[in-house]
Amino acid sequence: MPLPVVTVVSIVQYGLLIVGYLCFASLLRRSVSRFALALVWFLPLAPFTELISIGQPYNAQMAMIGLACVAIDRLFLTKTLWQKRLLLITATACLFLSLWVSDFTIVVLFLLSLWGVWRLYKAWQLREKAAVWNAAIVLLTAGLGFGFVQFAKSNANSRRNYSSFATAEQSIDMLRRLLTSIWNTLTFQANNLFLSWHAIFAVILLCYLAWAIAVHRQKILRSISPWFYLSFGTIAIGMPLLLISFWVYRNGLNLRYFVVIYAMTWLVVLLLVEALPVNLARLATVLMLMTAIASSLSLPPHLYSFEKPIAQIEQLQEIKALGNAGFIGDYWRSYILCSVDPANLNCTPRDRRGKTPCPPLDAPPAQRSSRLDRAGVRCRRCIPQVLASNTIYLVKDEWLGVFPAETEQFRQCLVKAGEPRIVSGYTIAPYRIRPAAERSAS
Repeated sequence: MPLPVVTVVSIVQYGLLIVGYLCFASLLRRSVSRFALALVWFLPLAPFTELISIGQPYNAQMAMIGLACVAIDRLFLTKTLWQKRLLLITATACLFLSLWVSDFTIVVLFLLSLWGVWRLYKAWQLREKAAVWNAAIVLLTAGLGFGFVQFAKSNANSRRNYSSFATAEQSIDMLRRLLTSIWNTLTFQANNLFLSWHAIFAVILLCYLAWAIAVHRQKILRSISPWFYLSFGTIAIGMPLLLISFWVYRNGLNLRYFVVIYAMTWLVVLLLVEALPVNLARLATVLMLMTAIASSLSLPPHLYSFEKPIAQIEQLQEIKALGNAGFIGDYWRSYILCSVDPANLNCTPRDRRGKTPCPPLDAPPAQRSSRLDRAGVRCRRCIPQVLASNTIYLVKDEWLGVFPAETEQFRQCLVKAGEPRIVSGYTIAPYRIRPAAERSAS
């Protein structure tokens, strides 16, 4: 029997998570650093579990960035010209794949582009002809990558205000909320003991590293990995960009948008600890391990228990008995229902412009939906599939206090066809599409 879709997606995404770890771990020199990275990577701090969650883009994004970094790192160890050019193509292609996964990669792409221009300038001064061909290869690959990203984005669902900037007041509000959250965590008001201990250890570690840099700056700069600058630059540019993003503000400053910052911060710390003089590195290593362990222990206790909670996919098995069915609900209550049987189930978030009750067909334009609301609909092809299902179910949530006798969704009038019932913990009610003749007669 073929594997369930959820299992296949899980294998692919956790495979990418492992690839990302192996790539970044290869940039570290010490085993203890790789161990600490494994802790914060596979058992991340509680607010950043989206790094290991299926359905989130961050493991794929970090895997592609990691592969690009490894390719560039190997570039300096390779002697053969064709191998160098193959690595350049690989690095460029991986960066654009990462950009396709998440727009935040533009920060990493920008920093590596600056580094590439600087390398080209140095090679030009030395009259290295191969550098010109290398630059041409990178530009050609980048052009193809840019075309691919443009094509993919143009066929994806567009989002209003996705690239808009927040106002000064909104940015200040986000910064205030972030600082308040940090303060509450440091003062044990976050209802997570290990999360607070992690914050305390992190502050001590960062203060110690700042002191070490101030005292031994030259020694550290001579031995630090060049990947430190990429990681630090990503934080320095990416953090302000997130705090001036209206999209981040609109979504309640959700910390999932800071997952890459979280990963890069740990890389900065690990690379910095490795660059410390031996007499300072011992204490820094102890503090680093204490912080990493506290980070992993901040996760829910059931992760470390022999008794595991029932997986959500198992809880949804009852929905399979509905056969060919379509579901319309809130964004977070719609797509997940199809995960149990995507071959027979169809799901879409609701049309927020739909009216209750349904307006008559001859109603004036002001009373009818002029166009579909696709604000929360990521899958455009899912709408006709839902409407063509044998039975359409509305899923009760905040948008639906009671199940109405009729309601308009995606320009179709849905009429209640049965009583509500609870299936797999979700309250649903069956609906049918009212034919146009019946609707005009009413």
